[in-house]
Amino acid sequence: MVSAVLHLRGTQLCEQPVHDRHGNVLLWNGEVFGGASIPIYESDTKYVSHRLASVDDDSVSAEVAATLVVDALSMIQGPFAFAWLHVSTNTLFYGRDGLGRRSLVVHTPDDAKRSCFLLASVALNSQRDGWEEVACTGVFSLDLNMLGALPRLHPWPVRVVSVASPRCLPPLPPSVVALGTSFDADPFCDHADMMLAAKGLLQVLSAAVAKRVESIPTQEHADSARVGVLFSGGLDSVVLAALCHLHVLPTEPIDLLAICFDKDHNSPDRRAATASWTELKHLFPTRQWHFVAIDIASHQVDAHQPHMLVVEPPTSDPTDLSSSEPPAVVEPLALFESTSGFCPVRTCRPARRPHPGCALHSHLCRPCCTKIHKLAMALKHTSTHPQQIVSAIATLESMGISGDKLQRLLAFIPLDQPRGCRPVTSLKALPSPSDDDTVTLGESYTSPAKVLLVGIGADEQVAGYGRHKHAYVTGGWDGLRAELDKDMRRIWQRNLGRDDRMIADHGREARFPYLDEDVVAYLRSLPLDHVVDFAQPSGVGDKLILRIVAR
Repeated sequence: MVSAVLHLRGTQLCEQPVHDRHGNVLLWNGEVFGGASIPIYESDTKYVSHRLASVDDDSVSAEVAATLVVDALSMIQGPFAFAWLHVSTNTLFYGRDGLGRRSLVVHTPDDAKRSCFLLASVALNSQRDGWEEVACTGVFSLDLNMLGALPRLHPWPVRVVSVASPRCLPPLPPSVVALGTSFDADPFCDHADMMLAAKGLLQVLSAAVAKRVESIPTQEHADSARVGVLFSGGLDSVVLAALCHLHVLPTEPIDLLAICFDKDHNSPDRRAATASWTELKHLFPTRQWHFVAIDIASHQVDAHQPHMLVVEPPTSDPTDLSSSEPPAVVEPLALFESTSGFCPVRTCRPARRPHPGCALHSHLCRPCCTKIHKLAMALKHTSTHPQQIVSAIATLESMGISGDKLQRLLAFIPLDQPRGCRPVTSLKALPSPSDDDTVTLGESYTSPAKVLLVGIGADEQVAGYGRHKHAYVTGGWDGLRAELDKDMRRIWQRNLGRDDRMIADHGREARFPYLDEDVVAYLRSLPLDHVVDFAQPSGVGDKLILRIVAR
């Protein structure tokens, strides 16, 4: 049993494997964020080892031991994968948390004797075929006394989700209260129940971010970032960045990691991320925000493909690497397509020449560019009259901007945008952070942050995908609920194991605040009409509860 450790908890490194007083051996890859009274400065690995040691008794059978292991680990809140050798019964127990937030893969050969059993966080280079994700449905046990024995599943207990009372939710921290946050009114929502639900989401999500950043050991240099955010500039990542600001020491920078696969490294998505960065600086000017532009050329992807085939999901097809987008990072703005050289807006006068340097699209004419900016600003300002909002949305729809395009447009244009178009001809022409920032666009920089906050899990719970509206249209609220539940049941197969492996491969740990147990339970307890409003246009009514939190 072999382990590599990324030290992110406690004052001292806890070496692994961990041997307890009975000779049992633990490999632990996880974080205890709740369900246990353990100070943030103490090693959770030692805590888990001690908790499992209480299972040991010479008279305990493997079946009873399995029940005790499930009971010991099911109360833990946080991501984990583990392997524990129970010496007295010669049984190997292993598994993942109930959401599958940490990678664990198993390799079983095709031979009938099953003479070799491999368990790892990532597939081995020498054994590429035959790997499978370990299901996150419970704890598995393998009897090592019997050659060719099959693993047995011991399911996690079913958690009962109850409606959370506002009085039972964690209080907002003073840093949030100091902002004067009000949930009395919103330009897109006049339902008191939804506003109250949004406030509750802010409370549990803020607590989830706090748990994931406050336990990180301090850096040797006080001006080094301890935490980063995978930053697309979209709603999910901007909310995480803002909440991270409220829970990280004021003197520490926060790294915003924006990945771009565009050959010119100046894609609309990159500009949208940069615009969101600018808005964060406007909202929180005392924070040092490092915008880390990670530019990846196609030849670099090709060069690393053999290694990526090992790190990717065990069941991946090689074509997935070229056809799929990195999750929660690359999401093109793509407001219009134009091959004629003229303005592509459908309501524009024929053959209008483009306005050089327009930040939205290289072929937009000046009147359309200015008009789109003006309408977007009206939607972003909270003082805009509701009737003006409806009119602005309708006008943008007539121009060909609705749904996801509208959402990306609003994320692209900062709140302090002057009236009319502000030309942006290249990435380097964008405003630099400030005179005292240590990182500006174009500088070489390696983030020292060992923890990265990732926005996975938001769309799956607050109806952020187009298929969610289709499920509602065809099946009503029950149809939408079934679709959301299906997304959450399969998220460990579609995203989490792969993303954990990819990020860990760079010596970093991924943390998923939207998949915190309390956040998941809270959102699951809400009536869906407190989460979305599909009567409103796409890009407005979908994910409405999170949009209210952001505003």
